[in-house]
Amino acid sequence: MSPHPLQPLLLHGVHLGQQAEMLTDGLRAMLLDACGYETQVFEFVALEHTQKNKMILAVKRAANAENATVLAQVRDLKSFYGIRDQCLETLLIASGFLKLGTADHAPHSRSH
Repeated sequence: MSPHPLQPLLLHGVHLGQQAEMLTDGLRAMLLDACGYETQVFEFVALEHTQKNKMILAVKRAANAENATVLAQVRDLKSFYGIRDQCLETLLIASGFLKLGTADHAPHSRSH
């Protein structure tokens, strides 16, 4: 088995933490996009006050966009990083915003 391509970048704990934060925030925004929201991720407090300074703003779109591409990207990222469960994804499936198909997510036509 060959080494993970990001291994040299993740030798330092600070980089590993930053990557994990970027991945989780990115997956959350992508999942909200897939549920029909327009999302923005931005810093809202200066870094000297807190390191946890990211906000995800989500505004419901008038019409749901095609989400198959976004859900395929979510699946690929989860596979690449070995993620089996993602909390927001689990909650969205349980609440009916996303449906879990046999091989992938299928959009659910629920209006919110």
